[in-house]
Amino acid sequence: MDRVREWFAPQGPPPGWLGGRVGAAPGSFVGRWPGPSSDTDGVSFRSRNLLTAHEGAWAPDRVAAEVAAAGRDMRT
Repeated sequence: MDRVREWFAPQGPPPGWLGGRVGAAPGSFVGRWPGPSSDTDGVSFRSRNLLTAHEGAWAPDRVAAEVAAAGRDMRT
């Protein structure tokens, strides 16, 4: 939850639905993209079980480093 709050910090306070994610069921998530419509913002989705191990969310500095190492620009 702290990592998600960090993602929203540049935009202002975290959205109201974030508090409802505390203790969320494994495999559930909230899809986010630029300019979501009001009917999808904060809606919880379920995913299938993972077939491989995942290490979890990356910190913003790790995302920036990985993007730079791939020769990409984070603004695109």
